[in-house]
Amino acid sequence: MLEAQWSRGNFVCVGLDSEFGKIPEFAREYDYHNTTDVVGNVNGHTKNLSPQKTIVAFNRAIVEATKDLVCAYKPNAAFYEAHGDVGIGALQRTIADIHAIAPDVPVILDAKRADIGNTNAGYVDAAFGHFSHSSRERRRASSFCAAHPIRARASFRTCP
Repeated sequence: MLEAQWSRGNFVCVGLDSEFGKIPEFAREYDYHNTTDVVGNVNGHTKNLSPQKTIVAFNRAIVEATKDLVCAYKPNAAFYEAHGDVGIGALQRTIADIHAIAPDVPVILDAKRADIGNTNAGYVDAAFGHFSHSSRERRRASSFCAAHPIRARASFRTCP
């Protein structure tokens, strides 16, 4: 698949590192729910920001705009895992949308660990937020920068 894209002159790999806080306000999606009073009368609705809908719609717009120009899409798992089940759902939907919109363009899932700051912070949010374990064991990190977000949030012991 990748070679076929290269033969068309498509050499750009688009990273779908959809850091939720950096998605513009105009691109945000909301869930609306009716609110009821104690006897069941609808008295309005609430508007809740939906990270899953926002990320999926934002990614879909990127894929639709670039499908004829790219050799691959590369979603970074950290930005999805940071939102727990909702983020994993957004990742699954994003990959399904890519396959539907651009079936000849491969998807490369970027799931490395001990990455740069904001990516590594997403993994830390998943580990200590979504999975919410109070402590972790870890092996001695090869890079202080990669381990810094973990050190800042975790209580752990260093393994030899």
